[in-house]
Amino acid sequence: MFDKIQFWRSPATAFTTIASIFGVLLIFIIPPFQSPDEYQHFYRAFQLSEGQIIAEYQKGDCYGYSNYFPDRPCAGGTLPKSLLTTVRTASQEDLRFRPERKQKVEDILAILDLPLNPDDRIFIKFPTIVLYSPIPYIPQITGITVAKLLNFSPLGMMYIGRFFNLLFWLAIGYWIIRTSPILKWVFVGLLLMPMSVFQSASMSGDVFAIGISFLWLAFCLYCSFLSDKLTSKHTRSLFLFPLLIALTKQAYLPLIFLYWLIPISKIGNFKKYILLFITILVTCFTFSLTWYIVSSQIYVPLFEDVSLSGQVSFLIQKPFYLVRVIGNSVSTFGLSYIEEFVGKLGWLDTRLPLPVIISYPFVLAVVAIGSCDRPFSLSWKQKTIGATIAILNFCLIVTLFYLTLTPVGADKVIYIQGRYLIPLSPLLFLPLANIRFNWIRDRVQIYLIAYFLIIETVTSITLLNRYYF
Repeated sequence: MFDKIQFWRSPATAFTTIASIFGVLLIFIIPPFQSPDEYQHFYRAFQLSEGQIIAEYQKGDCYGYSNYFPDRPCAGGTLPKSLLTTVRTASQEDLRFRPERKQKVEDILAILDLPLNPDDRIFIKFPTIVLYSPIPYIPQITGITVAKLLNFSPLGMMYIGRFFNLLFWLAIGYWIIRTSPILKWVFVGLLLMPMSVFQSASMSGDVFAIGISFLWLAFCLYCSFLSDKLTSKHTRSLFLFPLLIALTKQAYLPLIFLYWLIPISKIGNFKKYILLFITILVTCFTFSLTWYIVSSQIYVPLFEDVSLSGQVSFLIQKPFYLVRVIGNSVSTFGLSYIEEFVGKLGWLDTRLPLPVIISYPFVLAVVAIGSCDRPFSLSWKQKTIGATIAILNFCLIVTLFYLTLTPVGADKVIYIQGRYLIPLSPLLFLPLANIRFNWIRDRVQIYLIAYFLIIETVTSITLLNRYYF
């Protein structure tokens, strides 16, 4: 019987099928702008679709999500007023952080035909997103451009932007799974995780960040198991993927060091190996630093009691205090990180059933142990490199949040969300990969697919109950 169901034996095909079905469902189940900062991602993507690469700074006379700011410094852009109207009236009530409030379908239908009116413009602030480069918005920009050509309303542009973001997720997910020689079903699980699919059905730029991070790891693993030396085509990819990471989210720059998973013999000799790595590193840091210098001119602090220079001075005086901050943050919010990693949806106001949160990491760990074929055996050195990069990158994320979003001298960071750990997550499963337990075959794959289908169904029902019933 199972021999006839060849479909389920392909991890890549299984992923694209399940993700496409439930991704499309979530595009329409999730009310407009009900993923974290989605309205700001929408503004930024629209701005970029008009060819404006660098966002704008303006003192006063600017509009936020619900307020007008007559004299406050604002970072954002001069956009059609209809975009703000769409964001504000997609629901008569602000649904964020209020699970008891529900989305009315008639509110969505009422603005579905709202004209864009591109000449009627106001300054709209979206400060948390203005520093992002165009790279993570390529799918959304494409979708909005198509929607403009079809003369869609702003809300229609948002839905088309979501759809193109999902298409990107499906394409890069398929590519990741086909590229990686090991842990294919772990990648399937991470790509189908409720938070992952939820974001893929939104306008979020995090979709690109997660996808390219996974692809970079998959490519490094692929290179490490090549029977021959790397070709010029492989070398170009060794430059491209980390460069895309550097221009997508600078917090994940340490992932460049995944290069060290590739044995020296695949490059040639030690001198060539080091020279190539230094060239990649310098290239990525140069592009990343250039974008930071250009975009930081319009940076506006989100909180008045936050001072980057003050925090740096504090840490210079107490250099080991940061260790305490990281420890306090993990001990205080560690369980929240896990829940948000698997899927605390909406504006962190939609909780999945506890069995989903508990079982998902466990299933991923079991899959990691049993999904490594005999020809592809990672050394302990490679496993240690991967896990170390993940831990150090997490520490960097905490440090960046401490410097830019935390009051001077605070003993913990409160704004980190578990979804920020998704790009790092495959590295934590590398140490579990081994060739002694290769049980992800035939019937087990069917059970695994059934589990993912149940999880996606529960996720969809949870979102329906949260927003409509």
